[in-house]
Amino acid sequence: MTTATCTPLPTFGRPGGRPLTWKPSIPPAADLREEQVRPADCPITPKVVEVDVTELTVATDGSVGCAPGVGWSAGWGWITHEGSTDAGHLAGVRHPTVAEVVAVARVCGSVQRNRPLQVLTDSRDAVLMVDRLLAGEEPMVIARAVPARYHVMVTKALTTIRRRAVAGPVEVSWVKGHAGHQLQEVADRLAVLGRRRYQAGLNDLERRIQEIAAEFVRMSVPASSVTQ
Repeated sequence: MTTATCTPLPTFGRPGGRPLTWKPSIPPAADLREEQVRPADCPITPKVVEVDVTELTVATDGSVGCAPGVGWSAGWGWITHEGSTDAGHLAGVRHPTVAEVVAVARVCGSVQRNRPLQVLTDSRDAVLMVDRLLAGEEPMVIARAVPARYHVMVTKALTTIRRRAVAGPVEVSWVKGHAGHQLQEVADRLAVLGRRRYQAGLNDLERRIQEIAAEFVRMSVPASSVTQ
């Protein structure tokens, strides 16, 4: 904020009139001199925000299944090597690749945008679709690899992945599922959890996600760190 000094306006000299002056609306207590508020005397120190640019590794997975009275639905899940995680469901979806691509899109839309992202999935089809996307193909064209009923869903998912790839590096790699890969095994649990909690009509998904994440973090901490 700046403060200016004001000079009284001259008298207009109308007969019998009082001189017209203008006074700044500053309380007496705010009697500041110009030199007291010069920018040079009040430097503003910019706030430095540290941005993490280390690579983030995340495993994603999808799960499909049919439940009596509910029908087909899918689940998706992801977890980073740091323990951040999420999971959910896709009502009416019975195509595994759709769930896998949506899982990748979910993490791309959730983590820090400019941080290098290494995504691990056990779906070769999902890897192929993302590779085509990063090579420049349009999401709408790539979505034709799945049944027509899922075109809109997959197009939106691929668009999210492409937007994330513009903001920061993204690489999607294949890992063998159900082969003991710790991060991938947890992603599988999350995807199954998201689907089954929906099919069972239960609303405790968030609590269960946090329990799995806490368990993963405990298992990931070296024993030497725990005993110190």
